[in-house]
Amino acid sequence: VKVLQAPAKPAGDAEERRARFLREAAVSATIQHPNVVPVLDHGIDAARSLPYLVMPLLEGEDLAALLDRVTCLESDVAISVFVQACEGLAAAHARGVVHRDIKPSNLFLERRAGSSIVVVRVTDFGLAKALDESPGSRGALTATGRFMGTPQYVSPEQAISAKHVDLRTDVYSLAMSLYHALGGRPAFAHVRSFMGLVLELTAHEAPHLQDAAPWVSPAVTRIVHAALLRDPKLRCPSA
Repeated sequence: VKVLQAPAKPAGDAEERRARFLREAAVSATIQHPNVVPVLDHGIDAARSLPYLVMPLLEGEDLAALLDRVTCLESDVAISVFVQACEGLAAAHARGVVHRDIKPSNLFLERRAGSSIVVVRVTDFGLAKALDESPGSRGALTATGRFMGTPQYVSPEQAISAKHVDLRTDVYSLAMSLYHALGGRPAFAHVRSFMGLVLELTAHEAPHLQDAAPWVSPAVTRIVHAALLRDPKLRCPSA
């Protein structure tokens, strides 16, 4: 059970946090797919006026925790993980939802008791955006000038404005997560400042994956870089 706790003292972004939580619950509940963590119930507790959502209890760990231990994955393992992540993300996109925060910690590796099979689940739609949501609409939750996403995984266009992105921003973030899983770190991990990262994202293509991981095949490398192209019009168009 996920609950949005009341802040200890009045917070300026409390209303926005509450709206995001309710958005996550509402959006997640519409996506029914084996590779997306389902929301079983959601609402607002009447006694405490706190929003909540209910999800199944999954056994396992997220991809970020795994990479912290092993640094990188063998290509066949990484491909198995990310094919499932693509399926879950495609299901969200089919519902008109852009996740906007795809990263290893939001890819959960579910290990079911008595089975060696790992099921990948896309999680945390707290920053999700509806494709038909106009920036000025009542449902639009992105504050002007506020960065949305996780810097090392966001697309160049999202680094500039999270309001005006489409499903191709998730394609980029998923590919950057795959780059990390194969190469041991995100492509721009060497950049230490946010402004420096924005400059790198908007001015340069990602460093070649085989420079960091020469054992990755050219075929897999081509797929990764096709999904990491700076220009979304040239990038892989879908998960």
